[in-house]
Amino acid sequence: PRGYAWSFQKGDHLNVGLYTQQQGIKLTRASLAEYLKRKFQREDFDHFVGHYLGIGGVGYTPQHQRIFLVGDAAGMTDPVSGEGICNAIKSGQAAAKAIIKNSDAAQAAYQANLAAIYDDLEFCERAIGKFYGHLGTAVSALRLPGIKRTLMKGYANGMTLSAIRKSIFSLPFGLGSKT
Repeated sequence: PRGYAWSFQKGDHLNVGLYTQQQGIKLTRASLAEYLKRKFQREDFDHFVGHYLGIGGVGYTPQHQRIFLVGDAAGMTDPVSGEGICNAIKSGQAAAKAIIKNSDAAQAAYQANLAAIYDDLEFCERAIGKFYGHLGTAVSALRLPGIKRTLMKGYANGMTLSAIRKSIFSLPFGLGSKT
Protein backbone atom coordinates (compact mmCIF):
# COMPACT_ATOMS: atom_id res chain seq x y z
CA PRO A 1 0.00 0.00 0.00
CA ARG A 2 1.07 3.58 -0.79
CA GLY A 3 4.11 2.35 -2.66
CA TYR A 4 5.52 0.56 -5.63
CA ALA A 5 7.71 -2.31 -6.69
CA TRP A 6 10.22 -2.64 -9.50
CA SER A 7 12.08 -5.29 -11.42
CA PHE A 8 14.91 -4.46 -13.83
CA GLN A 9 16.97 -7.02 -15.73
CA LYS A 10 20.68 -6.27 -15.13
CA GLY A 11 22.54 -8.78 -17.29
CA ASP A 12 23.16 -11.74 -15.00
CA HIS A 13 20.76 -10.66 -12.24
CA LEU A 14 17.58 -8.74 -11.45
CA ASN A 15 17.29 -5.53 -9.49
CA VAL A 16 14.01 -5.97 -7.63
CA GLY A 17 12.65 -3.81 -4.88
CA LEU A 18 9.76 -2.55 -2.81
CA TYR A 19 8.94 0.94 -1.55
CA THR A 20 6.13 2.28 0.59
CA GLN A 21 5.07 5.57 2.15
CA GLN A 22 2.60 3.72 4.38
CA GLN A 23 3.16 4.40 8.07
CA GLY A 24 3.63 1.27 10.17
CA ILE A 25 4.77 -1.03 7.37
CA LYS A 26 8.30 -2.26 7.77
CA LEU A 27 9.86 -3.63 4.62
CA THR A 28 12.12 -6.51 5.57
CA ARG A 29 14.14 -9.22 3.89
CA ALA A 30 11.18 -11.55 4.55
CA SER A 31 8.72 -9.19 2.81
CA LEU A 32 11.10 -8.91 -0.16
CA ALA A 33 11.36 -12.73 -0.30
CA GLU A 34 7.56 -13.01 -0.22
CA TYR A 35 7.24 -10.44 -3.02
CA LEU A 36 9.80 -12.35 -5.12
CA LYS A 37 7.88 -15.61 -4.63
CA ARG A 38 4.58 -13.99 -5.70
CA LYS A 39 6.05 -11.98 -8.59
CA PHE A 40 8.13 -14.77 -10.14
CA GLN A 41 6.13 -17.76 -8.87
CA ARG A 42 9.25 -19.48 -7.59
CA GLU A 43 10.21 -20.67 -4.15
CA ASP A 44 13.97 -20.75 -4.60
CA PHE A 45 16.37 -17.91 -5.26
CA ASP A 46 20.13 -18.34 -5.47
CA HIS A 47 20.94 -15.09 -3.76
CA PHE A 48 19.18 -11.89 -2.87
CA VAL A 49 20.00 -8.89 -0.75
CA GLY A 50 18.05 -5.87 0.35
CA HIS A 51 19.08 -2.27 0.71
CA TYR A 52 17.03 0.65 1.90
CA LEU A 53 16.55 3.65 -0.37
CA GLY A 54 18.05 6.81 1.10
CA ILE A 55 14.92 8.94 1.38
CA GLY A 56 14.03 11.79 3.72
CA GLY A 57 17.14 13.94 3.41
CA VAL A 58 15.38 17.29 3.31
CA GLY A 59 16.29 17.76 6.95
CA TYR A 60 19.90 16.58 6.61
CA THR A 61 22.35 18.89 8.39
CA PRO A 62 26.07 18.14 8.21
CA GLN A 63 27.56 17.54 11.64
CA HIS A 64 31.13 18.48 10.70
CA GLN A 65 32.81 21.34 8.85
CA ARG A 66 34.50 19.18 6.23
CA ILE A 67 32.73 15.79 6.27
CA PHE A 68 29.50 15.63 4.31
CA LEU A 69 27.12 12.88 3.34
CA VAL A 70 25.94 13.02 -0.26
CA GLY A 71 23.36 11.24 -2.42
CA ASP A 72 21.39 8.42 -0.85
CA ALA A 73 23.71 8.42 2.19
CA ALA A 74 22.19 11.84 2.96
CA GLY A 75 18.65 10.70 2.08
CA MET A 76 18.55 12.50 -1.27
CA THR A 77 16.89 9.74 -3.30
CA ASP A 78 13.79 10.98 -5.15
CA PRO A 79 10.82 9.48 -3.26
CA VAL A 80 8.64 9.56 -6.38
CA SER A 81 10.87 7.61 -8.74
CA GLY A 82 13.47 6.03 -6.44
CA GLU A 83 16.16 7.58 -8.65
CA GLY A 84 19.24 8.71 -6.77
CA ILE A 85 22.12 9.15 -9.20
CA CYS A 86 21.20 12.71 -10.21
CA ASN A 87 21.09 13.99 -6.63
CA ALA A 88 24.19 11.97 -5.73
CA ILE A 89 26.13 13.80 -8.42
CA LYS A 90 24.62 17.21 -7.61
CA SER A 91 25.20 16.85 -3.86
CA GLY A 92 28.75 15.56 -4.42
CA GLN A 93 29.47 18.60 -6.56
CA ALA A 94 27.88 20.85 -3.92
CA ALA A 95 30.11 19.34 -1.22
CA ALA A 96 33.27 19.70 -3.31
CA LYS A 97 32.43 23.30 -4.20
CA ALA A 98 31.75 24.16 -0.55
CA ILE A 99 35.02 22.65 0.64
CA ILE A 100 37.15 24.19 -2.12
CA LYS A 101 35.70 27.70 -2.06
CA ASN A 102 34.66 28.07 1.57
CA SER A 103 36.98 25.96 3.66
CA ASP A 104 36.31 27.98 6.84
CA ALA A 105 32.52 27.91 6.40
CA ALA A 106 32.09 24.77 4.30
CA GLN A 107 29.15 23.43 6.29
CA ALA A 108 27.01 26.54 5.71
CA ALA A 109 28.12 26.75 2.07
CA TYR A 110 27.22 23.10 1.50
CA GLN A 111 23.74 23.58 2.90
CA ALA A 112 23.27 26.68 0.76
CA ASN A 113 24.45 24.71 -2.30
CA LEU A 114 21.82 22.05 -1.56
CA ALA A 115 18.90 24.50 -1.72
CA ALA A 116 17.74 23.38 -5.19
CA ILE A 117 17.95 19.70 -4.22
CA TYR A 118 16.01 20.36 -1.01
CA ASP A 119 13.35 22.29 -2.96
CA ASP A 120 12.95 19.39 -5.37
CA LEU A 121 12.82 16.78 -2.59
CA GLU A 122 10.20 18.83 -0.71
CA PHE A 123 8.10 19.11 -3.87
CA CYS A 124 8.43 15.35 -4.46
CA GLU A 125 7.40 14.56 -0.89
CA ARG A 126 4.29 16.73 -1.28
CA ALA A 127 3.54 15.19 -4.68
CA ILE A 128 3.89 11.61 -3.50
CA GLY A 129 1.61 12.30 -0.54
CA LYS A 130 -1.07 13.63 -2.87
CA PHE A 131 -0.46 10.81 -5.36
CA TYR A 132 -1.00 8.05 -2.81
CA GLY A 133 -3.80 9.97 -1.13
CA HIS A 134 -5.80 9.75 -4.39
CA LEU A 135 -4.24 6.65 -5.94
CA GLY A 136 -7.04 5.68 -8.34
CA THR A 137 -7.28 9.16 -9.83
CA ALA A 138 -3.50 9.56 -9.92
CA VAL A 139 -2.91 6.28 -11.78
CA SER A 140 -5.66 7.17 -14.25
CA ALA A 141 -4.02 10.57 -14.83
CA LEU A 142 -0.65 8.91 -15.51
CA ARG A 143 -2.28 6.96 -18.33
CA LEU A 144 -3.45 10.12 -20.12
CA PRO A 145 -1.30 10.56 -23.25
CA GLY A 146 -0.27 14.17 -22.55
CA ILE A 147 0.77 13.53 -18.96
CA LYS A 148 2.46 10.23 -19.77
CA ARG A 149 4.41 11.73 -22.68
CA THR A 150 5.46 14.79 -20.67
CA LEU A 151 6.72 12.73 -17.74
CA MET A 152 8.51 10.21 -19.97
CA LYS A 153 10.15 12.96 -22.01
CA GLY A 154 11.19 14.90 -18.90
CA TYR A 155 12.67 11.90 -17.11
CA ALA A 156 14.38 10.77 -20.34
CA ASN A 157 16.00 14.22 -20.51
CA GLY A 158 17.35 13.81 -16.98
CA MET A 159 14.91 16.27 -15.43
CA THR A 160 13.62 16.15 -11.88
CA LEU A 161 9.89 16.07 -11.19
CA SER A 162 9.84 19.73 -10.15
CA ALA A 163 11.76 20.69 -13.33
CA ILE A 164 9.22 18.73 -15.39
CA ARG A 165 6.42 20.60 -13.60
CA LYS A 166 8.03 23.94 -14.49
CA SER A 167 8.39 22.85 -18.14
CA ILE A 168 5.00 21.15 -18.40
CA PHE A 169 3.84 23.18 -21.39
CA SER A 170 7.03 23.00 -23.43
CA LEU A 171 8.00 19.35 -22.91
CA PRO A 172 5.33 17.74 -25.09
CA PHE A 173 6.62 19.86 -27.98
CA GLY A 174 10.32 19.07 -27.47
CA LEU A 175 11.20 22.47 -26.03
CA GLY A 176 12.10 21.37 -22.47
CA SER A 177 15.65 21.82 -21.25
CA LYS A 178 17.73 19.54 -19.08
CA THR A 179 18.40 20.44 -15.44
